[in-house]
Amino acid sequence: MADSASPPARRELHFANLEAMLAEAKRLASAPRVVAAGNWSLGQILHHLAAGFTGSLDGLSWKPKWYQRLIGPLVKSRVLRRMPSGFKLPVDASQTLVPRKPVSPVQGLAELQAAVARFQVEEKIPRHPLFGAMTDRQWTTLHLRHAELHLGFITLAD
Repeated sequence: MADSASPPARRELHFANLEAMLAEAKRLASAPRVVAAGNWSLGQILHHLAAGFTGSLDGLSWKPKWYQRLIGPLVKSRVLRRMPSGFKLPVDASQTLVPRKPVSPVQGLAELQAAVARFQVEEKIPRHPLFGAMTDRQWTTLHLRHAELHLGFITLAD
C-alpha cells in the first residue's frame, strides 16, 4: 500500500482487448514490487476484476434502486468509453465484489485468468443490474474499462 501522504499518480490505461488486459495483469503480478495508489493491493484488484467477470456469467447479486436503474441505461455509453473512479458500490454488491481479505498477486492473477477463460466461452447474462440490456461486446468493453480503472492504481516500484 502506498503512503497516503504522497500517493503515486494513477496511470491512464487503455486496453483494446482481453489479451492486452491480461498481459498487463501478468506484468504487474510478476513484478518484484508494485505500489498501490488506492486502498487495494494488486492481488485484491485482480480478485475484484475476476469477480466482475464471474458476475457477468453467473449474475450479479445486487439490485440498484429504482432511480439508479432509470439513469443507468442513459450513462452506459459514457461508462463504456471511460469508467469513472470514485463509484461506491451498494452494500449488497460489495458483499461479493469488494475484497475483504488479503489476496496475493499470484492468487488474484490465477482467479482473473480463470474468470476470463470462462468469459470467453460461456454465455453472458443479458442484463446488467444498472445498465440494462448488454451485448457480449458491451460486456467485454465494460470489463476492459473496469480493468483500466483499477490496474491504473498500480505502478511498478522503483
